[in-house]
Amino acid sequence: VLELQLPGKRAVTAKEFWNGLQGQQLFKSP
Repeated sequence: VLELQLPGKRAVTAKEFWNGLQGQQLFKSP
């Protein structure tokens, strides 16, 4: 399972990270 360590924050799972991106467009499809 992918885990990302964000500075100043606890480690989050891929699902939590993805949920945090909802409403944002950091990743755009080609």
